[in-house]
Amino acid sequence: MNENYLNKKYNIIYHGGDEFPIKTPKGTILYFGDLHDTAYEIKKHELEKDEVFSGNLIIKKQSVLDEYNLEDILKLPLDDNSIYVKNYVNSPHAIKCSVDDSILYCGAFVFWLLSNFRNEYSLYANLRRHQILLKKIGDYL
Repeated sequence: MNENYLNKKYNIIYHGGDEFPIKTPKGTILYFGDLHDTAYEIKKHELEKDEVFSGNLIIKKQSVLDEYNLEDILKLPLDDNSIYVKNYVNSPHAIKCSVDDSILYCGAFVFWLLSNFRNEYSLYANLRRHQILLKKIGDYL
């Protein structure tokens, strides 16, 4: 096993169209398409190269590119039990809990969990079931 396993490269998965509207930061790899298929390709690369990407940024709406600087997002610290989201609602009533997933930023472990949620539960429920800490990205920039 490689002792220094983080490769200081980041993945950007874009769901806002077939063309990325801005220049990607240095050290990033851009993907388009389905999250499940993309995650498989990323994990395959990690296993073959014996390295782990330092972070994964999922952008579902083009409008968030106007709100945030991608280089600042990629500098945020990551761990194995948290994810940065645009916004979330936490309520004692489960039906009112939600996550605004227009932008998601997480490490390799959370990304793998996120890409394999294949059930009828909400994103909020799946993340909290795995005890993933939700962080509002705007609070840390």
